Amino acid sequence: MTDAKAPETKRLTVEELNDLFVIFASQAGLQRAKERMKDRLKMIPNGSRDIALLCTVIDRLAENLLATVPEEKRLQLDRNLRNMRHEIHSVPPVKETKDQVVVFSDDLDALADSAIDHRCLLCEGNCNKCALGKALDHIMLHTRARNESWAFARLDGKE
Repeated sequence: MTDAKAPETKRLTVEELNDLFVIFASQAGLQRAKERMKDRLKMIPNGSRDIALLCTVIDRLAENLLATVPEEKRLQLDRNLRNMRHEIHSVPPVKETKDQVVVFSDDLDALADSAIDHRCLLCEGNCNKCALGKALDHIMLHTRARNESWAFARLDGKE
């Protein structure tokens, strides 16, 4: 018996991270639909089998995609995913709680890029000692390279 070769790993881009979250949301949505629509699925030929197949395929796809993510990022995703709920739904208006505000990721990226353009543009310093660098490290879903300044980790793809 031969061992399956471990897949190559590669850093996630912002777009890939967002797409990975879409896959996680699809997993959660299919599982919910499978449970809620149990009776309706029985009304159509192979309905229960087909949704079970979809669930199995998307679970395997998510697992295999995660195997291509470097271990450090996988561990960070695992920690974050425990506190996240993945859903597919209509976009509601922005919501606020006492200490939190929900912000669309594109809007957050635009704000971060603006801050980076105005404050980090010429900086090649250590972001771990900078208040803005620490804030970006804390709130952004994607990461910069360990010794890289946020000035070189633009979110909009511009050079």
